[in-house]
This record gives sequence, C-alpha cells and structure tokens, in this order.
Amino acid sequence: MLQQLTTMSNNATLFSAFLLLLLVLSPPRTFAHGGVVNVTWVLVDAGHFRTFASLLAASGLERELEARQRHRRRGGASGGGITVFAPSDISFAQANPRTVRRLLAASAEDRLAVLRAHVATERLSLPELRAAARPEQPTLATEHAGGGGSAGSRFTLNVTGSGEKGPVLVSSGVVPTQVDDTLLDDGRKPAVAVFSVVDVLFPKEFFSA
Repeated sequence: MLQQLTTMSNNATLFSAFLLLLLVLSPPRTFAHGGVVNVTWVLVDAGHFRTFASLLAASGLERELEARQRHRRRGGASGGGITVFAPSDISFAQANPRTVRRLLAASAEDRLAVLRAHVATERLSLPELRAAARPEQPTLATEHAGGGGSAGSRFTLNVTGSGEKGPVLVSSGVVPTQVDDTLLDDGRKPAVAVFSVVDVLFPKEFFSA
C-alpha cells in the first residue's frame, strides 16, 4: 500500500524518485536555502515521513510551496506563511483501506487537493495552535477551490487547542486527529512551520460517507 501511495501521482518521474533517493541517502544539514524552507528535506530528516515526502516531490507540491515562499519574500503576499500538518508513514499504513482505495482511484488533480489540504495558509507556532479556536482554517486547497476561509469555504481544517500544555486537535471533517510532534517551529524561519499528525487529513469534500 505504501509503495502504491508513493507512486500514485501521474506527475511522478524518475527525476523525482532520484531526487528523493538523494535526500534519503544524504539529507542536507540545513532545511533552508536563501530563506526558503524545503519541506521535503524536513520530512526526510525526521525519518518517518517518507511517504508524505515522496508525495510532495512527485506531485509538484514541494515546488509550489517553495515558489509561494519566494513570492512572499519578494513582497508579493501579505500572508503569514504556511503550516504543514504531516502524517507519518504509520499514518498511511493504518488509514482506512476503503478510503485509501478511493484516494488511489482519484484524479491527479484531486490527489493534489488532498495534499494541499494538509497545508494551512498561515504560519502557526505551537503556542498559537495550543491557544487556537479555528473552526474554518483555510488551506492551500481552499485557495485553489476559490475560497478564502469564509463561511462555506471548502477544504478547511478545524483546529482546536487545549491550553498551554494540552493537545492540539485537527480535523478535516472525516477523521479527527491531533498534533503529536514538532518537526519545524523555528522563529528564525517565520514563513514555515511543520508538525506531524497522527492520521491522514482526508478532506470531507472527497471522503465523507
């Protein structure tokens, strides 16, 4: 199943596979170059996120995230960066088989939307998440669907904090899950934060019963 997931994008190429192999064998010592964070490097360095890292590389979403950061650094955007909620390899392995089959059968565009639904359109630190009450947090998929997080927008996340040391709950409307680790939350890199989540955030727009 994991092998199918890592190769499911129609945009997967030998170059993408070779790039990921290089990252696995020799991950860089820094995650940023020119102020732009490579999220794939962050995931590979963490060691248990290679499925999600492969999907980012194969789908072209990694390039999209980097382009978004460059655009922001040039003053082309007023937003606060991005927050990535990354499911681990175990998350994919333990996902509902029926839901995974539906994902594999989806179009490349819809699979990309699923990945974009794991990326919030602002940079949120762990303290901000713990204090959060965000019932309709926009994601990159929200933007591409033409919504800005207003009532009725698609592909939003429900993010709920539980206080200073409590868990952070995240839901896409299908399976509620929670943040279980911090992969990147560095104040010196304000454009990007990366957190791991226990479950894959399958959006309700595609996977509701």
